[in-house]
Amino acid sequence: MTFTIDRALSKDIDPTWLGNCAPELFRDYLAPPPDARGRHLANKFHLLLGDETSEIYYLRENATLLAIIGIEYLKWDSEHFSIPCARLSPYCLDGRLAEEKRHAIHQQLLAFCLERAVHNDIKLLQRRLLSMRLDEIRVLEALGFRLTDNVVTLLANTTDITATSTTNHTLQFHPATNDDIEYLALLTRGAFPYNRFVNEPLFSKERGQEVYVRWIENLLNATISAPWPKKTWIDICYIGDQAAGYIAFQLDHSAPPLLGQDLGAIELIVVDSHYRGLGIGRQLLAQAARTLHMSGAKRIETSTWINQKAAMASNQKAGFRVHENLLTFHCNLAE
Repeated sequence: MTFTIDRALSKDIDPTWLGNCAPELFRDYLAPPPDARGRHLANKFHLLLGDETSEIYYLRENATLLAIIGIEYLKWDSEHFSIPCARLSPYCLDGRLAEEKRHAIHQQLLAFCLERAVHNDIKLLQRRLLSMRLDEIRVLEALGFRLTDNVVTLLANTTDITATSTTNHTLQFHPATNDDIEYLALLTRGAFPYNRFVNEPLFSKERGQEVYVRWIENLLNATISAPWPKKTWIDICYIGDQAAGYIAFQLDHSAPPLLGQDLGAIELIVVDSHYRGLGIGRQLLAQAARTLHMSGAKRIETSTWINQKAAMASNQKAGFRVHENLLTFHCNLAE
């Protein structure tokens, strides 16, 4: 099969076409309308067009558009790890294509992007995708990409989250303040051992452990500095006067115009190792669900690594159900 690959311009970004492409990381489990998917993906491509360090390419057969892909330079990752990093996203292709043609497109377009990354001196190239895209996964593996992250997304109605506790003490929840930053950082550091930042051999493990510490610091700043109405919360659970864990959660800023509804999202949740097994995690999830429901969210999503068995069990016991599986592949170009 002969395809044409060339640099995409603004005129090549068609929201209608994008709205009907194969699923590409836009909450397809919520069954968004095609126009919402199209606008979301078009916006992501236009943001890349405005970034001189990123690139977008289309693939056509004769005059027919079959695929379009972005190569996004990851500034924060590159600076944090002192390694030039990029990712392939979004990657949209015609959802009606036969398997043989999809495979041929993946082979040519992904190999081309790999060459572009090498040309731009990228040392680590990332691709995050839905586990259902098996044909693409096979090509990624053949090109040298390796799985580094396996995350499950779960969803629930905010009114369906339930929790019980096996401790005889009364649980109390208090909003985190600047005085709690050391405690939040202490609990966060090392709490997520299956994430791609610590599993990538090219990265410093020490720097990898700090990624989520920076995340909770940024979330705390958002809870304190953001104007009303509030969109971000961090609540700490206390047993007596002892802190037992925390949960950070948000209202999704992009959800209402795209999905026609407010959607809550659990960002981070950690239970102190001294208090695990008491149902604290489910209590924290219920606390977040109550707050988000009062703020207008009807549904709430969370995610965890597939190897985090205790977290998976806690989410499901609280009322969450699995809806999506996201895989992250890395290609080490420094070898």
